Amino acid sequence: MKSLITKSIISLLGILVLWVVGGNLLTSALLHKKNQQWQDLKQPLLRTGKNQSAIELEVLIKKLGREYVQVLLITSTIDPAPIPITLAKYLKEKAQDIAIIRQYVLENQSPSWPFDPELMVSFENLTEHVSVNLTMTQIQQLLMVEALSQHTQGNDELAFQTLVAGRKINSRIWDQPVFLSQLHGLVSSQYHLYILRRLNTVPENWEEQIFGYSLNQLFFDTASAEALANTQKIDPFSGTSSYYSDSWIFIQPFYIVISPYIRLLHYDFLQAQEFVFSPHENQNLCSFNPEETEEEISRNLSWWNYDRYSPPYSSLSSIRRRYLQLQLNIELTQKIIEIKEQANQLGSWPSLDRMIPSSLCRDTAWLYTVTPDEVMSIVLSSKKEWLSTMAEIPIHGTTHFHDLVPMYTEKLP
Repeated sequence: MKSLITKSIISLLGILVLWVVGGNLLTSALLHKKNQQWQDLKQPLLRTGKNQSAIELEVLIKKLGREYVQVLLITSTIDPAPIPITLAKYLKEKAQDIAIIRQYVLENQSPSWPFDPELMVSFENLTEHVSVNLTMTQIQQLLMVEALSQHTQGNDELAFQTLVAGRKINSRIWDQPVFLSQLHGLVSSQYHLYILRRLNTVPENWEEQIFGYSLNQLFFDTASAEALANTQKIDPFSGTSSYYSDSWIFIQPFYIVISPYIRLLHYDFLQAQEFVFSPHENQNLCSFNPEETEEEISRNLSWWNYDRYSPPYSSLSSIRRRYLQLQLNIELTQKIIEIKEQANQLGSWPSLDRMIPSSLCRDTAWLYTVTPDEVMSIVLSSKKEWLSTMAEIPIHGTTHFHDLVPMYTEKLP
């Protein structure tokens, strides 16, 4: 009996060693390509210091004082009405300082701050990283308010240049493949669009100057980068594994045993995510359904992956919605600018088909109407549930931050 027990224990230990060694060798081979992708991703992103533009811009921002942050609270109610007195007074007092910032950004290299991709793994120095992005977002908001003020004074050319300056600042935020940073970029881009729609004339290449990137590709690249960072976080052989030191403490003694399975789980998820979220040409954007997306990820996971039965991916589809909403707002802005160009030539709103096709949403269109008193409106012809669950940045001429569908109204002067 003792001999049988001894043999059983030795056999179990042998199987365990084979599982741990063989399993980790297998997962290391599978993850080798992903780890190499992580290394390739890190190098071009690594910025060890501020460039001269960032240093100069920080000096210029200090001249604005801290008042501008309080003043920006008023921007949550921007609409075509006259700019509030408090805000108008501040803009007048700081006009020279704001003009210097705008001109400096336009004439010099985009400002750049230190960025270490490893913070995506360890989250060290994350507070400083978020603080820089928040400051840049606030400066962009101030520039957007200035652009709106310039528009109300009839200077659309200067207003557009102010938007371009904001976009140059925003470009460094878009460069960071971290959703926390990207959300700052999304907010600022919505402000750019809001002001653009107000301008009576814009350059022909406005889209290239304000939006010189593919949002589909941007989302996919960021999702991939974050997934690769998570692989490093949970991989005990990556040298940066920290995930299970702060959570799941009760499994710490067994981590070496279950590590092959955990690594396989993450590899399986990387494969499923890459398939589901990869950018597709001629994608019907409005067919997006968050619940179906989460289910599709689950369906593409292997049967042995426990996440298949309780998917924790709602945050991905929630973020995806924000990118899609910005794409819709860009198309809405395109339609508005085209219509206003015709109105400038005709002296009245043009007579167009009531239903303007959408290149993004094949199952709907833009509903164009003009009332007898010359109020033009353009709105997505059918509500999308995934849009109606979101709090919006300004996308409507007569309301504020919480429209349910992309919409615009304007009356000719």
